[in-house]
This record gives sequence, C-alpha cells and structure tokens, in this order.
Amino acid sequence: MRKSAPWKVYLLPFLVLALVSVAIPAAEQPVPVNRLLKPHKNEDRLLKEDGIHDPANTELGKLKEPTQVLQPLEKSNSGNFVDWGKSLQKV
Repeated sequence: MRKSAPWKVYLLPFLVLALVSVAIPAAEQPVPVNRLLKPHKNEDRLLKEDGIHDPANTELGKLKEPTQVLQPLEKSNSGNFVDWGKSLQKV
C-alpha cells in the first residue's frame, strides 16, 4: 500500500508558478485585450485601399463601402467607429 504524499508536495508547483509570474517584469507580460489590434488612422478608407480586399478583383464593386453602410448608425471614437449599444437601442 502506497502512502499519500503530503499536501506540501501538491502545493509546490502552484507556489513556483506564482513566484515566476511575479518575477516577470510588467513590460514582458502581454496586454490582455486587443494587443494585436492597431487603431485606425482613417475611418474613410475604401475597400480597395484597406489592405484586406484585393483591388484587382472585379467583383469588389458589388460590395458596399463601409462609410455608406455605417453612416446612419451612432458614432464612436474606436473600433469601426460605431457605438453599437446606442445603435441597437434605437431599433
């Protein structure tokens, strides 16, 4: 019959992890929210100039420009410049 290990043995990995996480400088820890999302410089970019859509695609003209579609919605200063909460309350 095997003896069970003392509770300290089970607690040791958690203590080591806590000490290591405290020892890492704050600059090396990633930003928890939207760290890869860069702010827009211009909200009026055309689809063919946004760097996502292929300007050589002949079907691109069938899509509406974001400025046309989002214009009637409530404005915001971040993201896609739409305050979705206020816009949905108006509906």
